[in-house]
Amino acid sequence: MNSGPSPEALPPSQPQGALSFVWKGVRNYFLMTRQLLTHPTLFFRNLPADTGSIGPLTYALITHWLGTAIQFTWLSWAGTRVIPWLKEQFGKLFIAANDIGQDLDQIDSLGRHAQQTLLPFQEKWVSWAMGVAPVLLDPFTHILSLVIMTSLVWVGARLLITPGKNGAPTEVRFESALQILCFASAASVLNIVPVVGTGLETFFGTILAIIGVREVWKTSSFKAIIIALFPKLILIGALLSMVGATLFLLFQWVISVFSG
Repeated sequence: MNSGPSPEALPPSQPQGALSFVWKGVRNYFLMTRQLLTHPTLFFRNLPADTGSIGPLTYALITHWLGTAIQFTWLSWAGTRVIPWLKEQFGKLFIAANDIGQDLDQIDSLGRHAQQTLLPFQEKWVSWAMGVAPVLLDPFTHILSLVIMTSLVWVGARLLITPGKNGAPTEVRFESALQILCFASAASVLNIVPVVGTGLETFFGTILAIIGVREVWKTSSFKAIIIALFPKLILIGALLSMVGATLFLLFQWVISVFSG
């Protein structure tokens, strides 16, 4: 008599309730990140128009914070290994230099005492200023950066894209620009790569933004590059204008000195 299915036939147990919800969210997060990093064109091409802003913004804040936190972790690890070694080497050089001038012994003793007294406070302050504080403040600074960058990208899109022409959407929305830059934040995970992580994030983040602009707004690759780089072009233009104005004022001053 068969009393029930054998243990081998039973489906594997699945997390229930809140745990199941969290597990599904984590799984979807990593699947989305993998698709953005490996098939970004397909991702942006199939991005629904009604995605909204909350989901992309949440994704961007979590991803950027994770990248910053992991980067701080390996930097702290490197700091506990590399910095003490450098201090030891410089300390040996300092002692060797002091052997040449014996008159500096007293000053050296006072200096070393002061250094030993202040070193714990200095290390804590440097650790906070260079690592912990930026990690804690990262969601706030990143959302401010996203708002500014999105505004400039949206302005660039409004200038270069004609709504409803050549397959472009009937409206170039601010929300679409925010979605593009939020999902381009997937490149923040590359911060986990030691030394070159920040450079990789910047490069691939720009590539993702270009692909997103091209696919979401159905524009050419050339226009997509200009729109995605529009914030940087504005910054470069502002810096060049400041330099030009400074050189012009300096030139006028030189002329007035020699003519007077």
